[in-house]
Amino acid sequence: MAKNTKSAIVYCKLPNGVCFDLKGGHRVTLKGKPLSSLVDSNGNPAHGTAYGTTTIPTEQWEEIQASYGHMDMFGGDAPVIFAAVTPKAGEAQASEQAEAKTGFEQVQVDGDNVDKSLKTQPEKA
Repeated sequence: MAKNTKSAIVYCKLPNGVCFDLKGGHRVTLKGKPLSSLVDSNGNPAHGTAYGTTTIPTEQWEEIQASYGHMDMFGGDAPVIFAAVTPKAGEAQASEQAEAKTGFEQVQVDGDNVDKSLKTQPEKA
């Protein structure tokens, strides 16, 4: 991320967002994925609903990265929290990472997207 920008658009896929405590007693709260986000016919988040967005000063984003950047949520090929300089760049990255998993997804117990690793059966009415 360029240092000459004044603000960062931070994308967060965690369901309720996350708070970070910064120096000077400041707390930054990142908005997470909307809990009421729409899904498509395959159960995947509809376009634009997989990430919450928060605009914060670049200095705060850099401090978050310095203090908390070692955490898994910032790493890997598809981090669940990332920043972009422009909305267009952020939406492009969010679209590329739409399949990234956070561990907080709803469990699919039946249908085409059933999670075969689960050994459960849906309750019969």
